[in-house]
Amino acid sequence: MKTLLDYFAPYNKKIFPMQVITLIVAIVFVFLVFILPGATPTLLMRLYLSFTFGWIGLAYPFMMGDMKKTLPFTAIATGITCLAVAILFLVDAFNTKRVYEFAPVSWQLYLSLLLMVWGWILYPLSSLLVGHRYPRVPLYGVVLCPTTIFAIGFLTAVTPNQPEMITLIILSVTAVVAAARAAIKGYDGERVYEDFALLASGICGLARWLMLR
Repeated sequence: MKTLLDYFAPYNKKIFPMQVITLIVAIVFVFLVFILPGATPTLLMRLYLSFTFGWIGLAYPFMMGDMKKTLPFTAIATGITCLAVAILFLVDAFNTKRVYEFAPVSWQLYLSLLLMVWGWILYPLSSLLVGHRYPRVPLYGVVLCPTTIFAIGFLTAVTPNQPEMITLIILSVTAVVAAARAAIKGYDGERVYEDFALLASGICGLARWLMLR
């Protein structure tokens, strides 16, 4: 019987080098937001996040074999959630009233940066540490979990505007629910232990939302 991670192996092979490209683009755009905060880097970042979550939203129900038959709730719920987030980022892409700008240096900023790096690099490394090997590994930019960790870290680092607060709430709740299913309960006897980081990111996102209310 297939477990959740078994669906990622053919998917990762099929779309390679998409994983590398989307990671490089994310690093470049975050760097632009950091050194040149303004309308253009903000627009590029929002469009990029919209595309990324849109891709994931279509990938789960349509690009991972028979997942929508064997794990229908996971496939459909992930697809709907990611497409909703993609639409929110797209709608907000041309909002020039507030641009992305990193918050002042503080422990909260360092925590947000840690989440971003965790989604990019430390998540797949933690997968290796718990015995999961490529291509049976969720990777940033093409799978929900590491991408959500990064997105929560980014949105909490730049203090999002009101529409993106809704996005932050959706991502944070999704992180908690998905992590509870994957890391705590597991899929057919296999627990995705690396998703405890996803749970932590969801808690951080909700805590940040409460602080900004």
